[in-house]
Parts: sequence; C-alpha cells; structure tokens
Amino acid sequence: MTHRDEELEEELVEDEEDEEDEEDEEDEEDEEDEDDEDDEQDEEDQEDEENEDRAGMGRFFAGLIVGTALGASVALMFAPDTGVRTRRRLRRRLGSLRDRAEDEIRDLRREARRRLAKARS
Repeated sequence: MTHRDEELEEELVEDEEDEEDEEDEEDEEDEEDEDDEDDEQDEEDQEDEENEDRAGMGRFFAGLIVGTALGASVALMFAPDTGVRTRRRLRRRLGSLRDRAEDEIRDLRREARRRLAKARS
C-alpha cells in the first residue's frame, strides 16, 4: 500500500466517523424533540384531567343541591304532622342529642386528661 492509499483510507475512516457522529447528534436531537413532545403531551393530559375533575365536582355539587331540594320537597309533602308540631318535636330531639353530645365530650376530656397525667408520671 502506498502512502497515498494510506491517506485515502484514513480520510475514508474519518469521513465514516464524522458521519456516525452526525447521525448520533441527529438521534440525540430527535430524542430531545420526542422528549419535549412527550412533556407537552403530559402537560396537556394533566390539564385535561384537572378540567375533568373540576367538571365532576361541579356536577356532584349540582346533584347534591338538586337532591337536597327534592328530598325536602318530598318530606314536606308527606309530613304526618303540622309544621308547629314537627318543629317542636325536632327541637326536643335536638336538645336531647345536644345534651348527650355534651356529656360525651365532657367524658372524653376527662379521659384525655387522665391519660395525659398518667403519661407524664
């Protein structure tokens, strides 16, 4: 092999290496572009999910309001007593419930204080 042949062979090898480097750079750029596209798609998907969540919550609360209104209407139509008697009965039951709740809270506080004192000693 002559000196000129060796030089040509070296140039060919260098050209092949340059082409491989360029292909690697292009591949990296393509991967970066794909990553950017994936990130953008992920952001769009997340925004869509958030919008769907908000819409779902809105529908839930609308249903809750409608259900409450319908339930109250049905209860009034089928109430066995007059409004005065029903309110009086409710007042008595709520008073009793309040008394029981106050007793329970008082008992829980005593128990919490007792356990706290025991834990400190």
